[in-house]
Amino acid sequence: MNLPRRFFGLMITCVELNISNIQPQIRAGFGFMFTVTGRSIFIFFTATVCLALGYWLGYIVAALTMLNAFFNMYVFCVHPAYQPGGQFYGSPDDKKTTAESEIAGYLQRNPQLAQRAGAAAMQTAQDNPELAR
Repeated sequence: MNLPRRFFGLMITCVELNISNIQPQIRAGFGFMFTVTGRSIFIFFTATVCLALGYWLGYIVAALTMLNAFFNMYVFCVHPAYQPGGQFYGSPDDKKTTAESEIAGYLQRNPQLAQRAGAAAMQTAQDNPELAR
């Protein structure tokens, strides 16, 4: 039970310190930490892990951790940076582009490649009608 608590503590520390070298990996693997719901649930979960210790120090740490979760929710709800139009509004995924939009942009910038790909697809369909259903 000790290793998960250490990992959770390290994870929340890395998110809060906003270390630029590892921030992209953290966002990719733990994007839920950058949303109101995800972070709140994670902090509440961490508090329940502390409750599972079953002794007085665990109860104190759990209570402080739950207060931290409520404070995080409060900040997310009232701070202007997290409101619509604010710097941190929305999911981190909203700021990413999808592979489909990247390909569409690339093909728009390179129409000759799109024509060649379309011609190759048509030729393959004509040569293999069983594949073109």
